[in-house]
Amino acid sequence: MSAGKKTSLRERFEAYYTLKKEIPLISNEIEDEKYGVEYAGSYQYSDGSKIQKEKPLFMASGSVKSVDTLLERKQHIIRELLYLENLVFKIQDSEIRQILTVAYFTGGRERRWERVAIHFERDITAESYRKKADRYLEKLECASAMSAVS
Repeated sequence: MSAGKKTSLRERFEAYYTLKKEIPLISNEIEDEKYGVEYAGSYQYSDGSKIQKEKPLFMASGSVKSVDTLLERKQHIIRELLYLENLVFKIQDSEIRQILTVAYFTGGRERRWERVAIHFERDITAESYRKKADRYLEKLECASAMSAVS
């Protein structure tokens, strides 16, 4: 998500699952940082087994990190997830609400629209559900842009 380009609502929904998976990683990093745990290397447990721990991708850039920075990132992600969940919760049309919930909030990116088609058990293609969701999100974005102008 680049700084110069505005992220579309669809892109934000597509990022939902990945962001949700990032929260426990950040929580672990916060705990490690609080207790001074090393981030990379080999560790041996008392039973003799070993584990290799790698530095997470979002911390591997060499940036200075702190518990506060990690907490800010976690809070930013939680706010984004809640925003998207509340947006769907407020949708009056049950079918659209279900389409968006199944497509973006359950499972991963794999076979997203096929899951939606299976959910409804109708003779409608996965592509049709994707288009229906895209049209709704575009309409929602337009309405939001119009209300921001007024």
